[in-house]
Amino acid sequence: MKTNGSIVGDVIKGGIAGLVGTCVIGKVAFYAEYEQTPKAKALWVAQFKGTRLLHRCIDVGLYAKSDRFMRALILTCLLFVGAAGQQSDRVPSFSLPKLDGQTLRSEELKNSIVVLDFWATWCESCVSEIPELNKLQKEYSSRGVKVVGLAVQSGWASDIQKFAKQFNMRYTVVVGNDGTVSDFEIISFPTTYVIGPDWKLYKKYSGASENKGNSIRQNIEALLKAKH
Repeated sequence: MKTNGSIVGDVIKGGIAGLVGTCVIGKVAFYAEYEQTPKAKALWVAQFKGTRLLHRCIDVGLYAKSDRFMRALILTCLLFVGAAGQQSDRVPSFSLPKLDGQTLRSEELKNSIVVLDFWATWCESCVSEIPELNKLQKEYSSRGVKVVGLAVQSGWASDIQKFAKQFNMRYTVVVGNDGTVSDFEIISFPTTYVIGPDWKLYKKYSGASENKGNSIRQNIEALLKAKH
């Protein structure tokens, strides 16, 4: 026969399971209807992780002899869950070598609007976007916008330099590493960040699409308008 504590725990866990199910269904519907945004994705991930944490805390609490201890443990977990849901809109910083051997630090870009594109030489979709990124560089460089290609998993800088020359890349290219990929939580290429002043994330695009360039232009214009 279950104790009052175990019944309460089952009820709470059942509610959490329903919440998770609702979140999953909502996430699928959200991505089906709207373009993916980093804030929405990050918030969903944080909430899901927090829910799993709370679920584990309840499991621990059920083994406690004191209902008072269980309540205190769950309350503590709720505080951690709330903290997990608070997401920063700041982009990870970096200090990476450019193809000319000099170093580019994100600190140098903090007052600029930046289009930061994660790409690889073996990624066909990435290569197909080079002409559009060249256009963005030409159209907006005079207005203080920086286009930066961050190459990863593409060999040595000398290899990337040959590739950049072959495809006439007219914007800054830096060489990243596995740590950079991890810091930015990159799971596919290309991934493009539109970053506003103070190095704050404005928009994130995963993959290539026909209207991506025009969407980025709209983002840049909005940021330029807000800046003045």
